Amino acid sequence: MDKITLGTRNVSIEFPGVKALQNVSCKFESGMAKALIGANGAGKSTLMKVLAGANPTYTGEVYFNGKKVE
Repeated sequence: MDKITLGTRNVSIEFPGVKALQNVSCKFESGMAKALIGANGAGKSTLMKVLAGANPTYTGEVYFNGKKVE
């Protein structure tokens, strides 16, 4: 079975008065366990919303299986 990859390169997002993410690069592969931890307000949920396509106002790139997605 082929591995599925999902990742980001230099993803940033701002809300009025708040820089929620700044140049976040990460990679998630099927079959691998990873944890995303941080304090309240660190941007964990915001990153997940970017990866899910629920928040399209980011800058940077999101990749699925090596191909850039919008």
